[in-house]
Amino acid sequence: MSTGHHLFAPSSAHRWMKCAPSLAVTLVEGGTSSFEAAEGSVAHDMAGTCLQLSLDAHEVWQSVETASYDGHAVPISVEMRAYVQTYLDYVRALGGGLEVEQKIEFKPDPDFGGTADALVWDMESSTLHVIDFKYGKGIKVDSRNNAQMMCYALLALARGAVFDPVEVVLHIHQPRIDNISKWALDTAELVTFSGEVSKAITRARIAIKRYDKGEEEFTASDFTPGAHCKFCPRSGDCIGLQEQSILNAQMVFGDISAVPKETLGAILAKADLIDTWIAAVRKHAMDRALLGETIDGYKLVQKRPMRRWVNAEVVERVALDNLIEVHEKVLMTPPAVEKMFGSTKAFAVTFGYLVESVSSGLALVSADDK
Repeated sequence: MSTGHHLFAPSSAHRWMKCAPSLAVTLVEGGTSSFEAAEGSVAHDMAGTCLQLSLDAHEVWQSVETASYDGHAVPISVEMRAYVQTYLDYVRALGGGLEVEQKIEFKPDPDFGGTADALVWDMESSTLHVIDFKYGKGIKVDSRNNAQMMCYALLALARGAVFDPVEVVLHIHQPRIDNISKWALDTAELVTFSGEVSKAITRARIAIKRYDKGEEEFTASDFTPGAHCKFCPRSGDCIGLQEQSILNAQMVFGDISAVPKETLGAILAKADLIDTWIAAVRKHAMDRALLGETIDGYKLVQKRPMRRWVNAEVVERVALDNLIEVHEKVLMTPPAVEKMFGSTKAFAVTFGYLVESVSSGLALVSADDK
């Protein structure tokens, strides 16, 4: 979890590596954090404390019911402790030498640095594990080609270690949506990536100098809009994103600037009909894809599997033998029972053989969806 004290922080690498001016224009933004961000920070602090002191989640802050963070009162709930514990169990199961909340920076350029949630050095397999704890549940995070994680790996390797790993494994642990994403790459791939980082830092520095000197205003063409805009604090007034959005709309609906002000309300009123039509198009495309037809630029993938019991009667007998109540009005789901355990390992030992992951169906997504 980056502290944000470094100019080129890994936590925002997905943005400054693609859009150089974005860093320049966001430096003047103080901003306030959301409750979700504060909640994630509290969960990170709990996890870090537990790993550093070799404690479990239920053993820390026992008398604390609410934590204050960035002006937000964050409840220290049983749910939070259970999710943190799954992360602790995951990291500890990797074995090897563990570094927690390690502040690392690139000595030749101290502006490039951050704080890694956990690093595990496994000498036996000559592997460096880089683990990032994501407490949020809004967006599923993928470790593949994850710029933030690759930056942490670069920084860890550049700092030097007892041994030189042959392989690096990036781990995203996102327990609230049951997402564990792993991606392995060799150190040679990181060397190539380091060149991309160096070029991106150079571009960003040039943009910062332009902005600071006020020699010329940024134009829309200076910016590179994309998925990374979602978390940019200046996306609302970004001329690059604004122009690209207008161009996209013009491609579909025509020239927006030519629409009389008096008719805007009527257009907005018809937006619901447009949404209905788009939904119909999506259904039609899905139906045709299910029939085996190819939809250009899209593909069918399995939806995220949901865990369910293999045999409810056996679950009830096992629960009775272990003096565990697994009923509310109906039999509790596997994730709900797992929370009661507070440990993924303990749950797996008792009920693991009674759980299966079954997808709820197919979804039509973009062909480049990971």
